[in-house]
Amino acid sequence: MNRQIRRLGVVFIVMYAVLFVKLNQVQVFQAAELTDRPENTRVLQRDFNEPRGDIISADGAVLATSKERRAALRFQRVYPR
Repeated sequence: MNRQIRRLGVVFIVMYAVLFVKLNQVQVFQAAELTDRPENTRVLQRDFNEPRGDIISADGAVLATSKERRAALRFQRVYPR
């Protein structure tokens, strides 16, 4: 009985080690590849979560401004009439 428990313990330790190695591989070595994937929207959200400056015409009229809102993208471009 002790021999079977010992084998089971070794199997679990090996499984945890494999899981640990795979997790580190994904987080460290594949991080750039995962960041560059087109379905990854975190980069897009990071870029659009910053307020953009006003667009002002030559005569000083404001053509567009950023308005803060409560959503996934915090700032939205608003074009006043």
